[in-house]
Amino acid sequence: MFEWTGTYDPTALLAVPAAIAFQVHHHWQAMRTACHRLLLEASARIQALTGLLPVSPDSSDGWAGSHAAVATSRLACCSALAW
Repeated sequence: MFEWTGTYDPTALLAVPAAIAFQVHHHWQAMRTACHRLLLEASARIQALTGLLPVSPDSSDGWAGSHAAVATSRLACCSALAW
């Protein structure tokens, strides 16, 4: 049930080895770590500016990568900083 991937085009599967090689060559794990560090810094600054608690917990294992949930309903005060 629901096993169809949406396409019969094998291009994505054939590109996997090149994608892995690209990540290894460009030190992708270090890039992910740096992006996560920037996320944590930005999150702390938003919390300090707005007084809001984080919507999602910090994860030291980096599961969120460079993404975070932010409560936007009370962020009008800093919208100019975000954009």
